[in-house]
Amino acid sequence: MNRLFIALKMPVNVVEQIDDLRKSIYDYDDLGRWEPKDKLHLTLKFLGDTEERNTATIINKLEAIVSEYSRFECSLGEFGFFLPKTLWIKLIVKPALFTLVKEIEESLIELGFEKEKRSFKPHITLLRIKKNVTDEIVSGFKNFKVPETNFYCDEIALVKSELLPRGSKYTDIKVFKLS
Repeated sequence: MNRLFIALKMPVNVVEQIDDLRKSIYDYDDLGRWEPKDKLHLTLKFLGDTEERNTATIINKLEAIVSEYSRFECSLGEFGFFLPKTLWIKLIVKPALFTLVKEIEESLIELGFEKEKRSFKPHITLLRIKKNVTDEIVSGFKNFKVPETNFYCDEIALVKSELLPRGSKYTDIKVFKLS
């Protein structure tokens, strides 16, 4: 059994920019656990615990779907909170990404995966909050003007997530290149 999810991978230069932005607002580790830069991604579909025998079928379905898409144009939006536990940054994406997410969702229902109940809200999780966040910190992020940043994402990955005492570890099972 593997814990899996499907992700849109972020370009390294964008990950560095996001990290620099958050450090310019709050550069301390006392709020909780900042997501390591190598784990920043946009989750397209969380699969959860998955039988290993289904992995090849999932890969085949993703290959067929992803082959119909070219790279995705994205830009950074504002910071936000899922209080009291999570700081994130919004991704502004083209409608084609919503179409891809819907296709992935529908194709995996056939394999017994549940349909996501929440609507797709493109964001990158940055911080898992461990204590109460002051209003000053919240307003610092919410009022920050994120500079216009346009970029392309050209990789989607099926990722294994292992839960460890020090946090989760991500391993790409298969990366799909977009043209």
